[in-house]
Amino acid sequence: MTVNKDFVVRTVAGETMLVPVGKNVLKYNGIFTLSESGAMIYKLLCEGKADEEIIAALNESFDADEATLKNDFDEFIQQLKNAEIILP
Repeated sequence: MTVNKDFVVRTVAGETMLVPVGKNVLKYNGIFTLSESGAMIYKLLCEGKADEEIIAALNESFDADEATLKNDFDEFIQQLKNAEIILP
């Protein structure tokens, strides 16, 4: 997966957001606010971490079983793909 460079991360008042820039400004009307776990996933994706590494990091940071973390991770990744925030 590749992170779409037409989105930038901004943190405002403790909220992490993805802001469309470039050609995506016309395509998207607004910003994407990320949860704490979503921001962590996005940061690790930007660092080029593999899915398994990201899920392991989530497991260390959040109190949930691995199956739940993997399911939530998969759903979040699909949302990012649907919004073209990450590219195949």
